[in-house]
Amino acid sequence: MSYSLGVEQEFFVIKKKDYEARTDLHQAGTALYGALPPRNQQLSDHYFGKVNDKIYDILNEAENELLRLGVPLKTKHKEVAVNQYEVSCYFSEAAESVEHNLITMEVLR
Repeated sequence: MSYSLGVEQEFFVIKKKDYEARTDLHQAGTALYGALPPRNQQLSDHYFGKVNDKIYDILNEAENELLRLGVPLKTKHKEVAVNQYEVSCYFSEAAESVEHNLITMEVLR
């Protein structure tokens, strides 16, 4: 029996100076403290909004690098929270999909 999996990777894009100012981000690789988002992430205006040109360029650069590494993306778009985005790989066998997700996380980092 074979299992297939399609992994989504959600992430935030922040400025390098803001990243450097947050000890939790560069030591733990994740946010450990912060405030609740406005309106509890009910920001459909962000979700349905246009991806700005700078972020579009960042996402395309990541997608090109992922393709070079053999990880094809199916989609990339905004998510609900401000500066939150998502990419998804094509469905593949579970082990390969997990490997693709790990590569995706590293490229996005």
